[in-house]
Amino acid sequence: MIKRISVLILVLETGKNLGDAVIGHSTRYILNKILKEKDVEYDLISRDLFSGGYRQEICEADLVVFAGGGLISDKYETIVKHINEVTMLADVVGTSVIFNAVGIEGYRDNEECEILIRALNRSCVKFISTRDDIDLLNEKFITDNSRIKSLKVADSAVWTSEVYNIRKNKFSNIIGIGVIRSGVFEDNGIDFNEMRQLELWSRIISELEEKKEEWVLFTNGLEVDYEFAVRILEYIGRSGEISNKIIKLPVDDEEFVRTISDFKGIIAARMHANIIAYSLDIPTIGIVWNPKLEFFGKTISATNRFFKIDKCNAINIVNELENAINQGYDRKFFNDYKETTYTSLNEYINQFIDNKIYYIEKRKCFSKKKIIVFGTGTVTQIKTNSNFYEFIEYFIDSDENKKNNMLFGKMIYTPEKLLEEDFNNIFVIVNTFVFYKEMTVTLKKIGLQENVHFGSLEYYCMKNDIDVYLPKAWKEREESKEVSVNNSSRWNDRIAAMSQFIDESAQVILDLGCGQEKLKKYLRPTINYVGVDYIKRKEDTIVCDFNNREFPKKKVDTAFVSGVFEYIVDTEWFINEISLCCNQFIISYNAFELRPECGFRKTEGFVNKYTTAELITLVQKYGFRLNDSRYFYPYQVLLNFEKI
Repeated sequence: MIKRISVLILVLETGKNLGDAVIGHSTRYILNKILKEKDVEYDLISRDLFSGGYRQEICEADLVVFAGGGLISDKYETIVKHINEVTMLADVVGTSVIFNAVGIEGYRDNEECEILIRALNRSCVKFISTRDDIDLLNEKFITDNSRIKSLKVADSAVWTSEVYNIRKNKFSNIIGIGVIRSGVFEDNGIDFNEMRQLELWSRIISELEEKKEEWVLFTNGLEVDYEFAVRILEYIGRSGEISNKIIKLPVDDEEFVRTISDFKGIIAARMHANIIAYSLDIPTIGIVWNPKLEFFGKTISATNRFFKIDKCNAINIVNELENAINQGYDRKFFNDYKETTYTSLNEYINQFIDNKIYYIEKRKCFSKKKIIVFGTGTVTQIKTNSNFYEFIEYFIDSDENKKNNMLFGKMIYTPEKLLEEDFNNIFVIVNTFVFYKEMTVTLKKIGLQENVHFGSLEYYCMKNDIDVYLPKAWKEREESKEVSVNNSSRWNDRIAAMSQFIDESAQVILDLGCGQEKLKKYLRPTINYVGVDYIKRKEDTIVCDFNNREFPKKKVDTAFVSGVFEYIVDTEWFINEISLCCNQFIISYNAFELRPECGFRKTEGFVNKYTTAELITLVQKYGFRLNDSRYFYPYQVLLNFEKI
C-alpha cells in the first residue's frame, strides 16, 4: 500500500474575484471526496497560483492540480509566467501535473502562447480537462494528444450547492443584477462603452420595475465592480439608495454563494455568478463579454439565455429571465454534467494510484535480498525515488556528517555498516555515475563483488525488470545511428560557425570531444590539430573521459568545445583544466533559457543546465573574458572567450 499521497492544489485567488475562490474550494472538495474512497492516506494543500511561495511544496508533492479558471489564455502574461514556472519545476523534480476544468480563452501566434504551449506539453503534464473550447485546446495547445489526455467537463463550481451545503431560498422574490466593471468589454475587443452600459442596466431596471419585480445589484467581490454599481444608481438618480439597492461586498466565498442563493433569478455578466446560480437551481441570464459565457450557455442547452452585446435588448433580457424562471433547468442533465468533473478526476487519480502501487509492489517483490543504497547526494532530486527507495533497508554514505541522519524514513550509515551484513543476503545500489569508480573501490575493499553484491542503479533496474526513467548516457546517444544521421549536418554547420572565432595567430587547436574530427576541414593547413575523445577516433586521437576527470596535458592556443559541455558533470573542474592549457576558449551550449524543458534535456542526456549569463559568469571565474558571441538556431549559443 502507498503510505501517503500529497496533492498541491493551485488556485487563482489574487484579485478578490470570489468566483475563483469557489472554483478552488470546489476542486478541493471533489478531490477530497475521491481520495476518501481510496485505501490511501493523503494531504491536500491549497495555494494561490500568484503567490509563488510553493516551490518547496511542488518538490514534495506527488501531484499538482491546477484547480481551474481562465488559465489557458493568450491575454494574461502573469498567468502564463506562473504556469511555465510550475511545470518547469515539476518537470525537474518529477511531480505529475494535471489541469482541471480550465478555461480556454483564445489563441494568438505570440510569445505568450509559445511559452504556454511549451509549459502545457512538458512531460510532467498528464491530463488537461476544459470547461469550454476542447477543440481549440487540442488543435492549438496540446502538441502530443497521444500522451496528454484531454476532456471536456463541467466547471468545478457546478458543485457549489453541495460543496457549501447551501440551497436556494424558494420563497425569494428578488432578482439579482450581477454587475461587472465597465472597462471589461473594450478590454475584450467589444465596442460597448460605459455610457451604453449604464443605459442598458438602466433599462433592465426599468423593465423589472415595470413587471413589479424587486431587484438589487450585487458583485463577485471586486471593488471595481462595486464602484460601477454605484455609478449605475447615480445614473438613474437613486444614489441615496445605495445601502438598500447594492449588496455590500461579500467578505468570502461562502457569503458570496449565500448572496446568490437568496435570489429567485439573476441577470449577470460575471461567469461564476451564472455558474453558481446554475448549481443552486436559480435561473440565470448572462451578458456576454467573453466567449466563455457563450460556451457555458451552449453546454447547458440555454443559448437563448446568454446575450451578446449586439443582441442586448432590455425587454428581451427581462422576458427571457421570466421564461427561465417558469421553465427552470433539466435537472437530469445537470446531474450528469456535474458528474463529469468528478469522473474525470477520479479516473486519473485511480490510474495515478494504480501506477504507484504497481511499481511499489514490483520493487517490493523482486528479490529476497536486503537492498542498501550507497550515496545520498542526488536521491532527493528525483521525485520517484520516494517510492523507489521505500523498501530498502538503509542508506550508506562516505560523508561522516550524514551519519545517523534520516532520508525517506531510513537511516544513513557509513560503509562500515556493511561489515555487519551477510554479503550473500544483500545488494548495494551505487547511486551515482560520477563517482562510481571511487565507490566501487570502497565496496571492494570491504569484500563485495561487483554485479554480485553491488552494482549501478541501471544494472539493478535491468536485472530486476524495473521500469524507471534512466536517461541515455551521452556515449550511447553519440553512438546512436539515429542521432548521427539526424544531427550530422547541424553539427557541421555549428562547427563551421564556431571555427570563424578561431584567432588568426592560433597555431595549435585542442578539439575536446572531437568526434569524427569535422573541425579539421575548417582549419588552415599550417595549424597543428589535436583531437581528444573518450575513444580512439584516429591513430593520433588522445583518449580521455572527462567525466572520469581525465584531461590531456597539453599547452595550446585554442580549446574548442562543440556539443560536449552539456554532458560534463563536474563543469568547474572542466573549465579549470581548460583555463590551464590555452589562451582562447570557444564553446557551444544549449542554453537553459532557450530550451528549459526538462523532458527535452533528459531525453538528450544533458547533465547540467546553465543560462547563457550563468555560463559566461562561470567561465569568467577562471580568468577568461567574453570576446564575441552569437546565437545558433534554434537553441544554442556560441561563445568566444580569451584569457585575460
